[in-house]
Amino acid sequence: MIYSKSRCAWFDPSLKNEYIAAGTWPGDAKAYPYEIYYACTNPPAGKKAAQNENGEPVLVDIPLPTVAELKKSQLAKINAEFNKAMLPIINGIPAIERESWKKQEEQARAYLVNNSVSTPLIDALAETRGVDKAELVSRIIAKADLFATISGQLIGKRQALEDAVNALSDKATADDVDAIKW
Repeated sequence: MIYSKSRCAWFDPSLKNEYIAAGTWPGDAKAYPYEIYYACTNPPAGKKAAQNENGEPVLVDIPLPTVAELKKSQLAKINAEFNKAMLPIINGIPAIERESWKKQEEQARAYLVNNSVSTPLIDALAETRGVDKAELVSRIIAKADLFATISGQLIGKRQALEDAVNALSDKATADDVDAIKW
């Protein structure tokens, strides 16, 4: 096989005429044994293809990730698991409707304090659904309290795990970081 150090790429010598016709044959093309090509294009675990100081293809060790990289990766995994855990709570509810939850709760709690307060969102919801306003207010608060409890537990868990990851020292091992998981 042919290797070009300027392009860091392998070329099939049987296609040389096509490369030349296309103007893409490298000027620094150099033949290497198939074994080197194969090793560089199918590196074993823990190795990757690179160039040595002379621009020749070689295998080098993949550097181990730093503690900071391990921590960043673990936090991303924790956040993904948190999002997965939150899905059953919000699944099937359109985002725009979810955006109204805070306003619904604010108006419902204000109505409980003073039932003559203006609650245009709740009024529209109750009228459109054909539900008694007081009943709807009761449902909104019950759902808001349940959501707060469940999401609070999940958010607290996520934050505790984040705190644990961030508390690891720069001398932590990969096993130390991996031990902190959802």
